Amino acid sequence: MKEKIRNKFLGVSEPSDNRLRSAIILAVWMVLITILIFYIRAYNVNHPKEETITFNNLGDIFSTYKDYEYEITISDIEDNVVTYKGTMKNTIDTGIKTKGEESISYKVESNIILDTTNNVEIDNLYDDYLAYFFLPSNIYSYVSYLNGEEKEDKNIKLYTYKYIYDDKDIVFEIETTYDKLNNIVISHDDKIYNIKFIKI
Repeated sequence: MKEKIRNKFLGVSEPSDNRLRSAIILAVWMVLITILIFYIRAYNVNHPKEETITFNNLGDIFSTYKDYEYEITISDIEDNVVTYKGTMKNTIDTGIKTKGEESISYKVESNIILDTTNNVEIDNLYDDYLAYFFLPSNIYSYVSYLNGEEKEDKNIKLYTYKYIYDDKDIVFEIETTYDKLNNIVISHDDKIYNIKFIKI
């Protein structure tokens, strides 16, 4: 009896008390761990991991455009609109140019431009427009030497390049998604060139 009182006074527990306390502590830990596991699972369900988006290099994207369809719309400050819509396949360009009420079908092969509507060779298909930039390879060849800005928003990446061309400001805005060109806008000499290339 005196031994029990002395042990109680000194804080020494009986062996049966130690086992009971250990069992309670173990049970509390098991409950806490179970709650933690449920919390982690619930958090992962409600907060899925964001996917890492990898954009291809701009040069790699442009290099895949060998055969493609295109639509080029040119507008100016007077609301005049010209469109070139066609297909580039095996280096042969065929399409339709529309300017106001007029339209002609054309074919460009080996630097020879043929008006296929009237079956005659012509030299004014592109008027004074920036026809050099009607080819994706030429656009990349030009902007690859410029320092540009890049912006990402979810699955869209926008490249912006500014320079001087023919003594006038020129701006390229190239919008891409992963491995393709969405849209290209070129601003130069009060004209806006809206260019779309679609791989075939």
